[in-house]
Amino acid sequence: MTPPQRKIVLIVFTLFCIVGGSGFIYVGSVLFRNRISIFWIYTAYIITLTGIVIFFGFRLIGIDPTKEK
Repeated sequence: MTPPQRKIVLIVFTLFCIVGGSGFIYVGSVLFRNRISIFWIYTAYIITLTGIVIFFGFRLIGIDPTKEK
């Protein structure tokens, strides 16, 4: 896979993860409407999980921002 193709795949992957995380946060807001403290814990969990998935997606696709060429 060429570097421009990797960038496109990375952008699509990142957008997919952000949209999915936003969807989970929306579902959490509906489920935890009257329990605000549980909703904040759930939101922090989803944001952390989305960040971890994006990080490992970067590594899997092969674009490592810490590695210089």
